[in-house]
Amino acid sequence: MAAELDERIKQLMKKKRYTTIVREGENMEDLSGYIVGNSRRLVLLHQISNTLLDGYAVLRRRDVTKALHGRAEQFLHHVYISEGAAEEAVKPKKISLTNFEVLFTWLKEAGMFAAVFGEEDEIDGYVLGKIIRVKSMHVTMRHVDETGHYEDAVVDVPYDEITKVEFGDKHSEMMKTYARV
Repeated sequence: MAAELDERIKQLMKKKRYTTIVREGENMEDLSGYIVGNSRRLVLLHQISNTLLDGYAVLRRRDVTKALHGRAEQFLHHVYISEGAAEEAVKPKKISLTNFEVLFTWLKEAGMFAAVFGEEDEIDGYVLGKIIRVKSMHVTMRHVDETGHYEDAVVDVPYDEITKVEFGDKHSEMMKTYARV
């Protein structure tokens, strides 16, 4: 079954098909967009929000149970091709999906804000902010709260608790621009 899913993901990515990614876990929502990167451990999805490409989601590969391109996705793919969004779905230059440590190193070097999610039952957390340090077992971030202020303390987020990382979306970029110390 895993080999079939791996092949399906590769084919949908190669053909640039609009896809819904279904993930295992009560707190894990399905995500839609274009698969633009894939490795043994991580899947990179260029997300669609309100018919526009809006940032990326990196998902743990082990959580992905299905990659759908059914009738609804086929219709939306046709719409996005007609509107030009499908052609704009691209993998960021020089990004590596080897593991979370390598991903966060790239994000830090690129000066990106990241939204980090732990969606498993015992964790269910969220950190949005600046990447301070990247270590072998965790990333250290400075969280921006809902009022746009950086929290005083930094947060260490262990990689084994991360289920999803989002970056390059309008919300993260606005928070990066307007966050205050």
